[in-house]
Amino acid sequence: MAEAVKLEIEKIKALILVDKSLAYSSFLLLQRNSAEDTSSMEILALYSPPLLPALLSDIYHQEEEIAAQALKCLGFMLYHPSLVSSISEGASRAALDSLARLIVTTKMKAICNLGVWCVSVQQLDTFLIELCIDSVLGAVEYAIDNPFGSLSTTFEAIQALMKIVTQLPNKLREIANLWLPPIYRRLVSYDKKERDITERCLMKMKSIICPPLPALSKALAHDLKSNLLARIMDMQYNSHMKACIIQAWGWYVCLLGPSLLNNRQLLNRMLKIPEQAFTDVDPQVQIASLVAWERLIDAFLSSEMHPVQEAVNHETIPDCSRISKRGNDELDKDLLRRLKVLMVPLQGIISNECGISVHMSCLNTWHYLLHKLDLLINHPLVLQITFRPITELIFSKKPCNENICLWKPCLDLFDQYISGITNSKGMDLVPAGCPCGFMNENGIPVSSFASRFTWINSIKWLPFKFSDLDFPLMIIRSIINHSLTTQIDPEIRTSALSSALRIFKSVIQGVKAETKWSSVPCDVIQLCLNTIIKFLKELCEDISSRNDWNHSHDLLWMAFQSVVVVREEMGFFLASPLYQVTLDLMYIKDGKSSEVTCCPFVQAMSEGLMGYMDVVSPMIYTEFLLLCVLAQFILHLSEMDGIPIAIQQNFLFSLNPSVNLHSAVCFLYVHLSKPLNAKMCSLVMWRIIAKSLMKNTDGVFDISVLRVDGPDTLYTVLYCFICYPFVLFCTKSMDGDCSSLCLVSSQRGLLQEALVEVWNNLFDHLNHESNACIQSSENDFSNGLCELLIKVLDENKNLQHNSSDNSQNIDSFLIFSEMLICILVHIKPLDSESLRVALGGTEKHFSPIRNVFILFGRFLGISLMILKINQQCGVAIIDRVFDGVLRLVGNVCLKQDILMVLEVISKPLVPWFLFCHPVSSGFNHLLYCLWKNILCCLQRSHPAIIFNASLLRVQAPLLQATLDHPHPPISNAAIEFWKATYGKKRHLEYPECLLPALAKLSRSAGI
Repeated sequence: MAEAVKLEIEKIKALILVDKSLAYSSFLLLQRNSAEDTSSMEILALYSPPLLPALLSDIYHQEEEIAAQALKCLGFMLYHPSLVSSISEGASRAALDSLARLIVTTKMKAICNLGVWCVSVQQLDTFLIELCIDSVLGAVEYAIDNPFGSLSTTFEAIQALMKIVTQLPNKLREIANLWLPPIYRRLVSYDKKERDITERCLMKMKSIICPPLPALSKALAHDLKSNLLARIMDMQYNSHMKACIIQAWGWYVCLLGPSLLNNRQLLNRMLKIPEQAFTDVDPQVQIASLVAWERLIDAFLSSEMHPVQEAVNHETIPDCSRISKRGNDELDKDLLRRLKVLMVPLQGIISNECGISVHMSCLNTWHYLLHKLDLLINHPLVLQITFRPITELIFSKKPCNENICLWKPCLDLFDQYISGITNSKGMDLVPAGCPCGFMNENGIPVSSFASRFTWINSIKWLPFKFSDLDFPLMIIRSIINHSLTTQIDPEIRTSALSSALRIFKSVIQGVKAETKWSSVPCDVIQLCLNTIIKFLKELCEDISSRNDWNHSHDLLWMAFQSVVVVREEMGFFLASPLYQVTLDLMYIKDGKSSEVTCCPFVQAMSEGLMGYMDVVSPMIYTEFLLLCVLAQFILHLSEMDGIPIAIQQNFLFSLNPSVNLHSAVCFLYVHLSKPLNAKMCSLVMWRIIAKSLMKNTDGVFDISVLRVDGPDTLYTVLYCFICYPFVLFCTKSMDGDCSSLCLVSSQRGLLQEALVEVWNNLFDHLNHESNACIQSSENDFSNGLCELLIKVLDENKNLQHNSSDNSQNIDSFLIFSEMLICILVHIKPLDSESLRVALGGTEKHFSPIRNVFILFGRFLGISLMILKINQQCGVAIIDRVFDGVLRLVGNVCLKQDILMVLEVISKPLVPWFLFCHPVSSGFNHLLYCLWKNILCCLQRSHPAIIFNASLLRVQAPLLQATLDHPHPPISNAAIEFWKATYGKKRHLEYPECLLPALAKLSRSAGI
């Protein structure tokens, strides 16, 4: 094969002398056939250079065909690496000079084309090109504006120019003012192909010619003033040329660069061109305007970025407030003025009703502006001018299927701004939720612009500052406010609220990060806390004031989570005694009503009752907020809708549990003065808090706290909490309907299941934890609770003496009875040894069960009043109470306890013996058992009781009612007791009330 190539070249040499056309066509065919074979190319490279002089001569041949064949062969030799390396330096220079001379002298368009083509495909060394640059560049410029008026020649010449620029970038950049004007002038050509090839050329050379040198900018400025601007103005009237004009405008601004700022007259004339394009009805024109506007951003900001870049290179964070100053304030004002100019069309487009593709392109340009500002974006004034207006405009629009594509990237960007995060990977401006086939109003697919809708540039945010707190909170409120409307799509609402919560958490984390430094003054932190708490208050109250609760679950959950975020991230500051806020929640505005303030047992709490406009710690304020949100959940959503598990489990006792428990008690007691629905809501809240308390008693019974404050403070709060259901039913409803809180039979069943079960478990749990954590008598907790219940009964006389509020009294009685039963199960009387240990060797009287028997005495009075009104009411629960008392009385053995029992229950027990009930046989049996146990206790007392006149005076009312009782077991027990005790006394002064009964029995029973 190699030998054949050699022989073929020899034939071609001979043939050139005879038939040039055939010779060059054969040579061209040989070149193409050898291109795929390495050995053939080696032979061709070795033996073809001698043909070069003939080729250089024949490219000037008068016959077009011969000249064209020669140029094609020459072009192949200059292009193929194997052949071009075999050409000597002198031959290469001769080839370039010949081509340059041919291009400018030939009268044949095809030959000119081929000559330019040879320049565009050549692979010569750059130093050879540089040696001939003047002639070659002059020839290419000539070809661009060729006298033939041939677009094909122009296109080929532009390709050749791009080739030379890539070979000699630095050299061509220096003299761009000489060769670039013929290119950029074609940007305003009416021929689309010419404009397209010109723009491709500029795009390829942009990195070389930009930023432009002053000479190029000066040449362009001269061209614009002389004819280009006038041509652009004329073309604006052609609707088909508007997009082309604005693209050309963008390139001209790019090539003018920063020098445009120094030519105010030209700048003003240039700015008039895109004014109409931004408001054009054609979205393609608007998008083209936005793309071109980025070139103006480059020109306006390039001079401001050098100090920033220097700071970054030295790995320092500059003072953004000084970056834009160069020794005086004027430049800073000029920068702000330029930024305002840049923002005018962006704000206009976002605020107007444009297609989604235009809005998205506008966001892209805006993001480019933020990126170009570099660290300067963090300057407060720059933020105010550039970042905030668009953000406010975007979030002022209600999210819907049409604009959700705008919301998502802005939410992500806003989150990065708050977090101080630079996203080097960029952001996708077309979110996954945007339909792929979406068409704008002009039928233009969004996907056709997708190449521009990727935010590939990062923004250099600095860490969050206190001074920026109001703005993000305002944006978050704007997002949430849209979610308050009923017309919004539920999925969009959920997404928006989730984003708002994410951003709010970033805000709070930013505040936390800045407040960790000890140099932050307390008054600044207080101001920050006031701002955050005001935001939370307004958020919760706005949600609570809604009239339509059909889609409120997400709103309430967002409000709850927002408060939790603040408590988790800023718990140290919330609990600090250095900071205080005013408890100004509208939900508790009526908290200090007469019903609440008249409860001495509540006021006995160490901190008293907190109410509206009291000064409290931020921790307490946020807890009240959580409870307000929980109240809204209960008031407006059924349990079928579900109260989030997080609310029910650990929301109250995760921070400062004892303080929070006190606050919860205060919040619950506010409901004593509220209407019926709020009262019933508070019972559900009490149940949730009680369940949470049982799971977090370790924090409540904190030994370190109890050692300092003692158990009494904690006990008082716990008593007030555990008594709340009973206290609530003892108070009248605010709306004046005394029976409005009564429960129908089905509701009583729910009460038994929900409230009573939780109450019993809670009491059992707290009693156990109290005994385990505090070294005291095991009856202390029960005794304290009984004492509080006695106070409640004393403060609510209507329960014991008023029969008009029958239904409400019955409900109160049911709850009170269940509480008494539970206490009776847990309380235990002392024996002699236990008494000695409890007294510590002292001789004072001590009865740990006195309060429970006083409570039982109150029960006897209330239950008898209930039975007299409704003889079928409470029979079962009365039996259960008597059973508990019987067990307790049966275990009493100490003299002082027995005498105490007799003293306490004698008076309330007498009416029971005198009460005639239709089903009295059951009650008579209970009374008999209780009476029998009391008499047995008196007889087995330790030490023994002396039955004298003083004791008889105490026991006389009971003996009067029982000695002649119609139920034989009761009277027989009394008679037997008399015979065994007082009947044996010969000298005894009898009370007058006993004389009739004793006289009767002395005749019939042998007393």
